[in-house]
Amino acid sequence: MEDREAVKKTLGTQAVDRFVEDGMRLGLGTGSTAIWAARRVGARLAEGSLRGIRAVVTSLQTELEARALGIPVFTLNDAVMECTLDLTIDGADEIDPARNM
Repeated sequence: MEDREAVKKTLGTQAVDRFVEDGMRLGLGTGSTAIWAARRVGARLAEGSLRGIRAVVTSLQTELEARALGIPVFTLNDAVMECTLDLTIDGADEIDPARNM
């Protein structure tokens, strides 16, 4: 199990480091991989290497974690979100034969 959790941590962290940029409107998913992404966003905001992130979350669990990490949380209805997201990070729990998630 430790190996699986290490992989999830690596994937969540790398997704943020590779794809998240200052000022993004970011969707944060729910689950054991997505939470590592949220933690990395929070860490980068705290250290100042990432700025201006506005997040939309998919669950109460993620909202509580994001707020505790200092990630500003909004809904898509908030004017600052302009009804759109630049990127969403979530796990791939279900993939069909055509590779649709």
